Amino acid sequence: MKEGERLGVLDGLRGIAVLLVLWYHVWEISFLPAPLPWLQFVPETGFIGVPLFFFLSGFVITYPFVRARVAKTQQPTWGYFAWRRFIKIVPSYLLSIAIAYAIGYAATQGGGPVWRDILAHLFFVHTWWPSTFGSINGVLWTLAVEVEFYCIFPLVW
Repeated sequence: MKEGERLGVLDGLRGIAVLLVLWYHVWEISFLPAPLPWLQFVPETGFIGVPLFFFLSGFVITYPFVRARVAKTQQPTWGYFAWRRFIKIVPSYLLSIAIAYAIGYAATQGGGPVWRDILAHLFFVHTWWPSTFGSINGVLWTLAVEVEFYCIFPLVW
């Protein structure tokens, strides 16, 4: 997106979603209470950050196409769309997989051959089979769902 086309408020919503999910995961493994009793609902319902991410992603990827249609200007190309998604997701995704293996965390996940888990993750289809669903790092299911949506988005649009 060009500078004038960016919606800054979405960064704030992303930040809120990150904090919700992070606090939820910390709470989930520690069950530490919120600093104030009336805030206890926040970590207990922090998983709501995940659908918020999906909602924001759906809006953000649709926005340039809708804006171009309303303004009667040229639509973004699908190649540009795919490149922006690729560059935003894949490098950090691959880094997280490499780190999971480097620190030995990934070895405790799944139970099948490593090559199967890595191949399923490289194609973002690890959510399709129970044997690869939680492999490497269980929280990576969200990226698989998001990438699968990006693949069908041009067909839906």
